[in-house]
Amino acid sequence: MTNTQIEKTLFENKNIQDWEDNSFFQLLNSYIQHLIQNDFPALVNLLYRIDISEKKLKDQLDNPENRDTSTTITTLIIERQIEKIKTRINYNKTDHESKEERW
Repeated sequence: MTNTQIEKTLFENKNIQDWEDNSFFQLLNSYIQHLIQNDFPALVNLLYRIDISEKKLKDQLDNPENRDTSTTITTLIIERQIEKIKTRINYNKTDHESKEERW
């Protein structure tokens, strides 16, 4: 998959609820449920490594519109990973353009 295809996929799926029907979302959600119930320290460690904002997590968990904790956390994980991918794509574009300008 090229960067352009990845970009198109990411920018077309702006509504994270579109992801909830995805089998990967369901698998990740099941894993998060398992961590919540059986290994909370591992969940905290995972959220730290993925770089989920503690403030954003608390705000989302306090939001009465959110259905359940595992779905909320899964959504935040996917959103954060998408942000990272978008940043890498944009950085690579900028880096590539600046290299071309040097020549």
